[in-house]
Amino acid sequence: MIKSFFLENRDSKVELLNWGATIKSWLVQDGQGNKIDIVLGFNENQRYQKKHPSFGCIVGRYANRIAKGTFTLNGVQYHLDINNGPNHIHGGIERFGNKIWNVVKQDPHSITFGYESPSGENKYPWKMLVLVSYSLSNDNELIIEYQAESDEDTICNLTNHCYFNLNGESNGTVLDHSFQINAQHFLPVDDESIPTGVIQAVDNTVMDFRKSRRINSDHFNTPLLAKTNGYDHNYVIGRITSERLAATVTSERSRLRLECYTDQPGIQFFTANGLSDIANKNGGEYSPYSGFCLEAQHFPDSPNHAHFPSPILRKGESYTQKTTYRVQSF
Repeated sequence: MIKSFFLENRDSKVELLNWGATIKSWLVQDGQGNKIDIVLGFNENQRYQKKHPSFGCIVGRYANRIAKGTFTLNGVQYHLDINNGPNHIHGGIERFGNKIWNVVKQDPHSITFGYESPSGENKYPWKMLVLVSYSLSNDNELIIEYQAESDEDTICNLTNHCYFNLNGESNGTVLDHSFQINAQHFLPVDDESIPTGVIQAVDNTVMDFRKSRRINSDHFNTPLLAKTNGYDHNYVIGRITSERLAATVTSERSRLRLECYTDQPGIQFFTANGLSDIANKNGGEYSPYSGFCLEAQHFPDSPNHAHFPSPILRKGESYTQKTTYRVQSF
């Protein structure tokens, strides 16, 4: 049974679901003193059981794409579910976002969900136990902490696929937001959105967000963005062992600022390019660019690129990750 769980402080309230360990809503106070929901999704819990673009859920075992659904580990080639053209995406058909998670621990300020993925699920090798903890601080920080262990060597790449709109979840597009991404490099992709293997500098390209700026939709016709009709690219944050500020998004309209801190080597910046024909929470429909995602993770297709940070989770070791979304008015 799908159940809602709530985290609340003086200024904001987060609703979470045990289905997919999903962020259903985040009510915050904007710069004008209005309470708005900045997370895209649905009003009805049961709607999350039907097909949707991974609104707010935990994505795994492997977030993002793996080319042809194939990788080699310890000399053995594995063939995963194909569910994105000829490729594998977000863990397959029966991904983590389509599962009931157990509540492992709960207090007024945090909740921990757990899921045990059996060996062979979506054709991934070996059993994996995953814990995801959500905490809401008094400074409006939504902190997500991940832990995973496997009974044998496997691959692991987890993220949360939350779509944000700082004007309110059904209040137009995010093209009036200003974005800053603290990355000097990004991963160009082929026609199937698979990284080419090149780690390219953002200098003198439409991918450069080192200084805060709005998205220019005219750039969608340029070679780097024409394939995706917007941004759907992994930015290189770097090999780090503690959280750092990866991205800042600002809306002058709502006078809200969202900061994303992470200890992951990459962050997928996605502008909901193909979002359409899905009802929003206020009786209308979402359209392309109605939200943005900042998905902290390993690089896409890392198992097939030896020079990318390794996503291998070894037996006896723990996968850990921490990502924080901080929202403030100004």
